[in-house]
Amino acid sequence: KTALLPSYETSTHLFVHACVLPHLPLEEQPDDVLYWQPFDEWFVPHHSGKQLICGHKSQKNGLPFFRPGGICIDTWAHGEGWLTCLDINTGTYWQTNERRERRKDTVDISN
Repeated sequence: KTALLPSYETSTHLFVHACVLPHLPLEEQPDDVLYWQPFDEWFVPHHSGKQLICGHKSQKNGLPFFRPGGICIDTWAHGEGWLTCLDINTGTYWQTNERRERRKDTVDISN
């Protein structure tokens, strides 16, 4: 399959561009939420108990934004920030920027 998907689900994680409504199954999520609703301090974990991995809301401090039940890895690569890659199994993330700087850190990803 070569088409872009609006979301992807595993047995432990939900992957979307922006956010999800906590009470709806992934396949019933409205497109405007999947693509545009910001992941912020008001995020409520998904009813499935699966951890959300998302982007869309740039973290201009360059660090992933962690909330119980979710992680935003948009670290402003399109601006002057960092491009982030997260290992969802270990919590290790790697970052690089346009100045060719690199950094690595590990965070607690338990819900």
